[in-house]
Amino acid sequence: MHFVLFNGQIIEKKNLSFFDVERFRVADACFESMLWIDGRIPLLDGHQKRLDEVCTYFGFDSHKISLDSINQLAKIEKIKTNYGRVRVSVIRSQGKNYTPLGKESNLLVEMEELEDLFLPIQKLGLYRELRKSVSPFSRFKHSNALLYVMARQFALKNNFDEVLLFNDNNQIIEASSSNLFFIRDQEIYTPNRNDGGVTGVCQERLINLFGAKEVKVTEQIVQDADEIFLSNAVQLIEPVTSFLNRKLDVVHTKKLIAKLKEDLTL
Repeated sequence: MHFVLFNGQIIEKKNLSFFDVERFRVADACFESMLWIDGRIPLLDGHQKRLDEVCTYFGFDSHKISLDSINQLAKIEKIKTNYGRVRVSVIRSQGKNYTPLGKESNLLVEMEELEDLFLPIQKLGLYRELRKSVSPFSRFKHSNALLYVMARQFALKNNFDEVLLFNDNNQIIEASSSNLFFIRDQEIYTPNRNDGGVTGVCQERLINLFGAKEVKVTEQIVQDADEIFLSNAVQLIEPVTSFLNRKLDVVHTKKLIAKLKEDLTL
């Protein structure tokens, strides 16, 4: 039996009506994926800030992420480990086909158990078939995720754990579910946040914590990296052990993980 929070009320997931979330059909929705650790969300302030920004952009009313409600959901879902993945979705309440009606929106919170953090990416590849357009819209997390679905499908077919994506200018901007970082000559770099990737909550924390530099990233630049790691708000840092069959070191990345653990009191 699985439960969700819908507009602040805990209900069985099977009782969630299609008509409560039907605006998902036209991607009239946004979301945040968050890490829950033993009753707290380490990056909560960043998630709330980004959710407020995307709700304003979509024209939704705002919602406060309630840690107390999430903890109640964790209890009733019987999360056995210390780690959980929380997905907070905001879906417009009314609309007809492509026409949105009003600012009122529904808040859906889902949760699942995680076994561990900082899991490595054993095989990282490139996805070239579709490119992501650069626009103000591209920095947000929203329910139009077809590009990422196709990228993950490609990864599965080609035995990659994850793949990197390009923008229309042939620059590498992100992975299918993470931001990209790489290390060269002990300097840390990440794609420029204006080049089309999702502006990650964890990415911002790592830029500030490690002094990472934002640059325009070509395929060759990544090929020449000493180390590569990915970041997202759930796994935080994912060391990459091989890129296009080239084995990579993770010595410096492990030191960064230790520094992040200290910063977030993990």
